[in-house]
Amino acid sequence: MSPHPQHLLSCLAEAMQQRRDLVQALRESGIAGAGPLADQLAAGRPLDQALAEVLPADLARAFAGPHPDPAATAALLGDWVYQRRKNLRELQHALLYPLVSFALLLLGLGVIIVLGVVQPPWLLLSLVVLLALAGGLCLPWWAQGGGAQPNRHQRQAEAWASTALLLSWRADEQMAERWFGPQVARLLQHCGGLQGASEHCRTMAAYYHQASARHLRYWALLSACWIHCCGAALAIAVAVTTWQAMYDQPW
Repeated sequence: MSPHPQHLLSCLAEAMQQRRDLVQALRESGIAGAGPLADQLAAGRPLDQALAEVLPADLARAFAGPHPDPAATAALLGDWVYQRRKNLRELQHALLYPLVSFALLLLGLGVIIVLGVVQPPWLLLSLVVLLALAGGLCLPWWAQGGGAQPNRHQRQAEAWASTALLLSWRADEQMAERWFGPQVARLLQHCGGLQGASEHCRTMAAYYHQASARHLRYWALLSACWIHCCGAALAIAVAVTTWQAMYDQPW
C-alpha cells in the first residue's frame, strides 16, 4: 500500500525544515569549514556527501560504501589515529634536535673563549651575530617540524568537531536513516548510535586540540631557549671584547 500523498508532502516539508535548521546551526557554530559546508547543504547537496568533506578519504569511502563494514571502519580509524600520534612523536623529536645541536655549538664557543684562541675579538662578535641570524631564519622551519604545517593538528580538531556537530544535530535513528542513508545509519548503530558517534568525534577533536597545544608549547620553549642562549653568548662576547680593549691583552 503506497503512502498517502499528503503524508509524503508533510515528510518532505519536515525534511526541508530540518535541512534549513542544520544549515543555520552550521553557520552559527563558528567552526572553521562549517560555512562552506552549510553552503553546500543549502544548495541541495546530500548530507552524506557533505559529511565526507570533513572525514579523511579512507573513512569517507568506508562511510559511503555500498556495504560498510563496522569492523573495517574501526580498523581504519585506529590506523589513522595511530599514524597521527606517530607523526606527533616525530615532530617532537624534530624540535629537540636543533636545541641539542645549538647547545653543542655554545659549548664549543665557550671552549674557544676560555682558551683565548679567537683573534681578533671582532671575529667572535661576528660569529655570535651570524648564529643569531641563522637561528632567526631556521627557527620557524624547525618549529614546523622540518616543513610540516604547524596548524595541521588544529585543522584535524576542527574537522572532527564539525563531524560531531553533524552527528549530534538530530539524535534520532529514523532521522539518521533519512539523512545519511540506510548503510551509514546501520554503521552508526554499531558505533553506539548518533550520540555515541558524536561523543567519539568530540573525543577525537579534544585529542587534536591537545596535540596542537603541545606543538605550540614546544615552539615557544625552543624560541625562549634560542633567545636566552644567543643573549648569553652575546654578553660573553661583549665582555671579552671589552676586556681586550681596556687592558690590551687577550682574555
